[in-house]
Amino acid sequence: MNKKKIIAIIVLFLILAGLGAGLYLMRQQQDLREKAAPATTVSLIKPTKTILVGESFDVTVEVDTATNILSGAVLEVNFDKEKLTLASFSPSTLLPVELAKAQINNSAGSATISLGAQPANPPQGKGTIATLKFEAKAAGNAAITFGPNTKASGTNEAIDVIIGKNPATITILATAASPSPSASPAVLSPSPSASPVAGSAASPSPSTAPVGGSIASPSPSASPAAKPTVALPANKTVKVGDTISGTAKPNSNVTITIQSEPITATVKADATGKWSYTIPATLASGTHTITITDSNGTYTTTFTVSGVQGGTTTPSGETPVAGFSLPTYAAILGGLLFIVAGSLFAFK
Repeated sequence: MNKKKIIAIIVLFLILAGLGAGLYLMRQQQDLREKAAPATTVSLIKPTKTILVGESFDVTVEVDTATNILSGAVLEVNFDKEKLTLASFSPSTLLPVELAKAQINNSAGSATISLGAQPANPPQGKGTIATLKFEAKAAGNAAITFGPNTKASGTNEAIDVIIGKNPATITILATAASPSPSASPAVLSPSPSASPVAGSAASPSPSTAPVGGSIASPSPSASPAAKPTVALPANKTVKVGDTISGTAKPNSNVTITIQSEPITATVKADATGKWSYTIPATLASGTHTITITDSNGTYTTTFTVSGVQGGTTTPSGETPVAGFSLPTYAAILGGLLFIVAGSLFAFK
C-alpha cells in the first residue's frame, strides 16, 4: 500500500470520527432542549377568608417555571358570570410589563391580558404574575378557570411552555339578615263621628276616571344596538393571508386593532353590515388579541396565528422545534462520503 492511500485512509477516518462526534453533540443539545421545555405550571390562588355576597376579594395567578425562564404570557381567565363580577386584571411582580391592556367581559364571564418580563430580568422560579379583583354578587360555588388561549413563552423556547393549569373554586356565603326591630303597635284614637247632613246620605266618591277614557300603557324600552362581531374558526386558529369577516353597523367604518404588534386597520361594512379583513403577512405566529370597534360599541376576543413570518407555515399550526432529524443526518453523511470517495479516486 503506497503512502498516498495510507494518508487517504487516515483522512477518511478523521472525517468519519469528526462527523460522528458532531452528530452526537448536536443530538445531545437537542435532548437537553427537549428536556428543558415545557415545564411551567400556572395556578389560580383563592383567598383563605370566607367570602360573603357583596364583598370584594383578590385571586392571584401564581406560576412555577421549573427549568423554564419566562419572557411573557397571555392569560385567559373564565369565571362564573352569575356569581362574580371582575373589577380589574393587573400584572404583578414576575411579569410586570402589560403588553396588551386587560380586556374584561363580565357579560360573558371572561378576561384576557398579555404580560411581558423586564428584558434585563426574565423570571425563573415561583411567584405571582397577575392579580384579579372580584366582587361576589350571589351565593354559591363560583368556578374560575384558565381558558385554552392561556400560554407562556420561555427564553430561547419556540413553543408554549405551560404543562399545567390549576383552577380555583370560590365558596360565597349569603350575608346574614339583620333582625328588624319590631314595630310598636299604633294606638288609634276614635274620631268623633260626623253628623250627617239632614236629608242626605254620604255617598262614596267615585274613583277618578282617566282622562279621555284611556289608560296609558308603559312604553317598551328600546333594544340596545348590536355590537360588532368577528367570525373565527372553531379552534380560533388562522394563517397569515387568511380573510376573516364579521358584522357591524351597516355602512359604518369598522376599526380593527390587533394587540401585541400592534396593528390597526379600518374597513368598511357593506349595506348589510358585513365586513372582511385579511390577516397581514407581517403578523407573527402566536396568540393575539383582536378588538372590533364601530359606532355601536366594541367586541374583543383572542385568536392564534399558525406558521412563521416570511410566508413559511408549518402543518396544523405546529411550531418548529430546533434540532436535526434523521433525513438531515443522512444528507450530511452522504455528502461527506461522496467527498471522501472523490478524494480516494484522486489519490490513485
